[in-house]
Amino acid sequence: MLINERQKQILDITTARKNVSVEDLSKLVYASEATIRRDLANLELHGLIRRIWGGASVVDNSSGEISSYFRQQSNTQEKRRMANACVEFLKNDASYFFDSSSTVGYIIPHLKKITGGIAITNGLYTANALSSVPNIKSFVIGGEIQTATGASIGGNAIEQLKQFYCDIVFFSCHGLSIHGPTEGTIDQQKAKTTMIEHAKLKICLVDHTKFGKTYFVKSCSFEDIDILITDKVPSDEFMEVINKSHVKLIVV
Repeated sequence: MLINERQKQILDITTARKNVSVEDLSKLVYASEATIRRDLANLELHGLIRRIWGGASVVDNSSGEISSYFRQQSNTQEKRRMANACVEFLKNDASYFFDSSSTVGYIIPHLKKITGGIAITNGLYTANALSSVPNIKSFVIGGEIQTATGASIGGNAIEQLKQFYCDIVFFSCHGLSIHGPTEGTIDQQKAKTTMIEHAKLKICLVDHTKFGKTYFVKSCSFEDIDILITDKVPSDEFMEVINKSHVKLIVV
C-alpha cells in the first residue's frame, strides 16, 4: 500500500494520541475536514486506523496481527541483513515457500541471482515483488484476503498449499517464545504450519525484538526449525533451547 505524506502524518498523530478528532487533524495537517475524512476512510480500509464518531483511533492489535504498513517500516536494516544471509541457500532450479511476512519479503530481490526455480507464497506484497523476477516461476495462493497483513488465508488457501512440496520454506513469526514461533491468529498459523510441514529445509528469520514474545497460537516447535537467522545473539535461555533442538543459528 502507498500512502501520501499527509496520510502518514495522520497515521503518526493517531498512533501517538490513541484517539484524535477530525477537527484536530484538520488543524494539525492543514487540510479540510472533508479531506481528512477521505484520508481516514482510506487508512481504515487498509487496517491502519479505526474510525470512531468524529475522528479516529488506533487499531486494537490484541490479536497479535499488525498492519503490513507497520511491519514494512520496522527494523528494515535488520531485515535486510537477515535476507542477505539467505543468499547461500538459494539454488538454481529449486522450489521455495515464502510466507507473507515483511521480513521474508526482503529475500525476493536476491532471486534474480539464480536461474529457474519455483516460488510459492500466500503474501500479496510478496507476490507483487515476485512478479518482477522473470527468471522464477511464481504462484500466489488464493483465499480470503487478510487486510491488515496482506495475506491470503482460510480453508481454500490451506488446501492449495497442501498440493505443493518445496525444497525450502522461508518464514518468520510475530513472536518467538522458548516453545517456538507464535502467531496472532489461527489462520496465519495454519498457513505457516502447512508450508513448514511441506518443505525439506526450514529457515526461520526472526529479529531480536520478537524474542520472548508469545502470541495466540504456536506455528511450530524449535525441533521443526533447521536454521534460525537473527540479528543479535539470543539470551542464554534461548541458546539452551536452540542447542538442545539442534538448530543451526546464524547471527548477522
